Amino acid sequence: NTLLANESLPTDTIVKLFAIKTFTTAVSAGSGLVGGTFAPSLFLGGMLGAFFHNTVETLLQISNLGDSYRLAEVPAYAMVGAASVLAALFRAPLTASLLLFETTRDYGVLLP
Repeated sequence: NTLLANESLPTDTIVKLFAIKTFTTAVSAGSGLVGGTFAPSLFLGGMLGAFFHNTVETLLQISNLGDSYRLAEVPAYAMVGAASVLAALFRAPLTASLLLFETTRDYGVLLP
């Protein structure tokens, strides 16, 4: 919820959350416990998108190009990352795109 509320998370927190969720999902799936891969794929994709945003933003600030290039906000990267991982994991890119539209209710996410 923090990412979608346009509040930034530090990169080290994002990496820790990603590692913990990956480990717990692997343990859950490997042990035969109840749990799927749908929700974890959305979470992991959102974390990857936020990590990408923070990394690019840091690189632009280090190279003094931050004034020349303007990045979109963190929620955009988190949503696209979640849909991308979902599309790759389930091999259903159209479904992931439609799910992204349904969660945002904004055609601007789908159409350039």
